[in-house]
Order: sequence, then C-alpha cells, then structure tokens
Amino acid sequence: MEKDYRDYYEVLSIPRDADDAQIKRAYRNLALKYHPDRNPDINASREMKDINEAYAVLSDREKRRRYDLYGHAGLEGYTMEDIFGGVDFQDLFREFGLGDLGFGLLDSLFGGRRTKTRSNRVDLKFELTVDLTEVAEGAEKKIDMTREEECPVCHGKGAKKGGIGRCDRCHGTGQIVRKQRLGWSIFQQVIPCPSCQGRGEVIIDACDKCQGRGKIEVQRSLSVHIPPGADSGYTIRFKGEGENGGDLYVVLKVREHPLFERRGDDIYLQKEVDMICAALGGEIEVEGLRGKLKVQVPEGAQTGAALTIYGEGIPHLGRGGCGDEYVILRVAIPTDLSPEGKDILRQFESLRKKAAKV
Repeated sequence: MEKDYRDYYEVLSIPRDADDAQIKRAYRNLALKYHPDRNPDINASREMKDINEAYAVLSDREKRRRYDLYGHAGLEGYTMEDIFGGVDFQDLFREFGLGDLGFGLLDSLFGGRRTKTRSNRVDLKFELTVDLTEVAEGAEKKIDMTREEECPVCHGKGAKKGGIGRCDRCHGTGQIVRKQRLGWSIFQQVIPCPSCQGRGEVIIDACDKCQGRGKIEVQRSLSVHIPPGADSGYTIRFKGEGENGGDLYVVLKVREHPLFERRGDDIYLQKEVDMICAALGGEIEVEGLRGKLKVQVPEGAQTGAALTIYGEGIPHLGRGGCGDEYVILRVAIPTDLSPEGKDILRQFESLRKKAAKV
C-alpha cells in the first residue's frame, strides 16, 4: 500500500518560510509531548515518527530545498538512513536539556535496528544559457555533460575478482570502539572504521579500468526541450540522468538581449524618433522578436512615451497568448542643422509665439 504522506510543515505546525530556530523550537515542543518515554499512547509513538521525519528533512538545507521544489517526490530514492543520517538525536536532546530521551530514538524508527544500506545517488545540476529569441519561440538544445557511473568491469567494487580482503584494523566488522575514562566511568563510542570507511573490506588488487574508484567518467549527450515562455531559473528534470540513479536538473539562464528588456512576459524596446515625427505623428518601423513591426506615433509625442504593440511579447508559459511589446520613445534633437533649417525653425518659433498671444 502506498504511504499516505503528510506535509512536513503541517506536522511541525510551522510556516513554509520558518527559519532554523523556529524549526528546532517546534520540534522540541512536539517531542516533549509525543516522545514514547513521556507519552505511552500508541498514537503518540506514530506521531513522533512523523515529527522526527519532518525535522530530519526540514533541518537539512539540501533535503528541504528538494522538498520545497518537488514535495515528497524530491526525496524518492532516499533510504531511511539517508533521511535521518544527518541528525544526532542524542546530542539534540542533550541540547534541549532532556538527558537520555535521545538514546535509542533512531533504533525505534528502524524497528530496533539500523540499516547499513545507503543510497549513493547524486543529483547533478547543469546551467544552460539560451537566447531570448529561443525562449520566445521554444527550442531544442543539445547539451554534453560528464557524469560518473559504476565501473562496468568491477561493478563498483573497485577491485579485480578476488582483489578484496578483510580489513585488519576492524577485523571485518566495519567499526572500531573508542574508550574514554572520565572519573570512575568508562565511555565507549562506536565509530565507522576509518581504514575501510565502515565496509569491513579493503581493496588489495585494484581494478585496472577505474583504478580502484569503482566509478568511471562517462560523456553524455542529451536533448533539452525549451518551452516557449521559459525564463531564467526554469528547471527541467531528467530522471535517472544523475549519478547512481540520481536526477539531472537543467537550469535555464536567459542571456541579455542587445535590444529588448524582458519584464515578465512583456518586452521593452528603446526607439529614437526625430522631432518632426514626434511633433506631427506618423508610422515608424521597429524591431520585434519575430521580425519588423510597424507602430503609429501620435502627434506631440514626448520622450518617455510608451507605445504598445499587443501580443508581440513573450508567450505565456503553459497557456495561450503572449505578453506585449512596449516601444519607449526618445525624441532626437538634430545637431547638424543647416542655416536654412535653422531659419525655418526660427520662423516656426515666431509663428508659435504669435499663436499663443491670440
């Protein structure tokens, strides 16, 4: 049966923009109420598991980012060890001044045992720079990338056949015990063996293809569909194209256009017009994303006036229609008038003053 997921923010009763202090404070209050050592009700135990899971995800910056973007689907492939591995509940409860409540908490989450299985999946991010004209029309782009994959010769073991032996330091257990005496007490700490990283085995004869890494670099070429209307930050997910089953996230970055400024789905163009056109009005030709356009300049247009060309902007992402193009006028004053031209302007100025007196 598929798990009935609960929203983590609702579990902790916190807003989606809660900071780390709010998250920790909410967890502490709920832990005091529902911890099995304090509340014997079986429903409290189940509630505590949801509270722990919500805290483990929202207190981790990367897990929270994935959850905020994709919900529970963003955590697909994570084992329980991955979810809870970044939280030391024992230290956390000590910080809360609650002593031994943190002991055994993770064991209760895993039914009395801890799994050693960890997901090695790695998500990759690729920033793809595109032109404004490409997002205006939609485009297909090809990207080339390098990712690590399991070595096909040793199948990720990093060793030749028979080239793996038992770790001498931990005697194959994957763990070592550290003891420390404090007064009359001796404290023991079990940690992963640093020689074999907790595997209990070491490579004796390395694989020739991957040189003992267990991974090789592979070149990949992918076709990316850019939908009309996409903007910088738009993310396209390729499931399974990361490393070890992780995902690839292609993030768009729209390059600045030399003529147009994008504001949402509208575009703005600065256009210079001569003072005669601005004074008398007339039709002018301007650049558009899809070719040349014509627009009417009204009589007496001033610098800064905005002329609207409807439907010539960026397509609305995922729905019909487009934004608009705004042509911002800049009235140009001639600097190379001939003597005859200056005389005509003086005559015009004289007529204008006479008209004003009437």
